[in-house]
Amino acid sequence: MKIGLVSDTHGSVKTFQKVLSGPFQRVDLILHAGDILYHGARNPLAEGYDTSGLAALINELRIPALIAKGNCDSDVDQFVLDIPSCLPMCLLM
Repeated sequence: MKIGLVSDTHGSVKTFQKVLSGPFQRVDLILHAGDILYHGARNPLAEGYDTSGLAALINELRIPALIAKGNCDSDVDQFVLDIPSCLPMCLLM
């Protein structure tokens, strides 16, 4: 089984598309380690920043995915994501 690990996409559709079309082409599972949609107050906007677009891209994944909540993620993000996000500890259970 090949697992792709990504984090800190911070709403960047461009970054996530690069990952999917490059190193994740043949993975069986994607683990997103947090900071999915928003950039946070101290971070600059990511290139290709489009939170709605990234949520749609994640929702259209054909590869199974697990998502952990990062420090820039909030509970309201779950309203636009079909894949449940959880605290990092739930990924270990």
